[in-house]
Amino acid sequence: LLWGAVVGVIILSLFNQLLIVSLPILQTAIFGLLLLLIGRYMPGGLLRSGIIRNNRWIGFLGREHDRFVKATAGVTMTDGLPLPKQSDMKGQPVLECRNLTMAFGGNVAVDNISLTINAGEIVGLVGTNGSGKTTLFNCISKVFEQKSGDIIFLGQNLAGARRDDASKLGIGRTFQIPQPFSDLTVAENIAMPLMYRGAVSASLPDALGLATQFAEYVGLTDHLSARADSLNLQQKKALELARALACRPRLLLVDEVASGLTPMEVRNFVNHIRELRDNYGITIIWVEHIFSALAQVVDRVIVMEQGSIIADGPLDDVVRDERVLRTYLGSAAPEAV
Repeated sequence: LLWGAVVGVIILSLFNQLLIVSLPILQTAIFGLLLLLIGRYMPGGLLRSGIIRNNRWIGFLGREHDRFVKATAGVTMTDGLPLPKQSDMKGQPVLECRNLTMAFGGNVAVDNISLTINAGEIVGLVGTNGSGKTTLFNCISKVFEQKSGDIIFLGQNLAGARRDDASKLGIGRTFQIPQPFSDLTVAENIAMPLMYRGAVSASLPDALGLATQFAEYVGLTDHLSARADSLNLQQKKALELARALACRPRLLLVDEVASGLTPMEVRNFVNHIRELRDNYGITIIWVEHIFSALAQVVDRVIVMEQGSIIADGPLDDVVRDERVLRTYLGSAAPEAV
């Protein structure tokens, strides 16, 4: 509701002036209590509250986003996604990290890493907890600015770039801990990147219409009008994936989306990963601890330990690597033959 904030400011300002005139001594206490009550019982604002939306005379004021979603849901449900097919760059570098280092004080989280991800690859990124996988993702997506080294994406050095610059260039990602806009609906969360994507941004009605396709793809069709904070963990992870895809990525960074899923859900997610590469040409780096899931779809696996890469190659070779075995099994690791 783009004009809801304006209406709210007018109402609160008038009420505050009334308190100043009528109850000057109690004005601050009453106005502060009112704000607390609004935050507690109407976190979505007055126009989204049941008082307004269930009123037969003025309920239309709080149904703007519902109207757009319902008007388009019947015509946008398709088997595909509103994503462009990426140009054929197979075998050419999409991402290069050159001597990349990231430290927090004296703790070196990513230590002089160099790697290349080619177009059309699905690469698994594995390692024990604290090995630097998520920090590497944060550097690539520009959540963090690296301490040293270079990140080259589609030939462009990302030094000094902001996270929104990385998104506009075509880097999408999910987070291990879902971070939706909790007070927005599922449809609005997905629509957000569609509305703010540079030259190809969509209007609010169009973005909400397109959001239904992304929601259907991840199994959230029945939750389009639900607030994000009402979803369970797996639904929030599905929403993370939908929002990342709505950024129309050339490179998708997936951070443990499959953890906690049932075997059937894992198979469905693996099929999604394969389809995103095969049908839309999206290059994917997938952080995951479920090796059986990675084995179904990845072209190669990169293993990290203490901020460094200790193995990089086909999964069958990596799981036999002596350094990998010792990292995961310690002294119980068998001797390499």
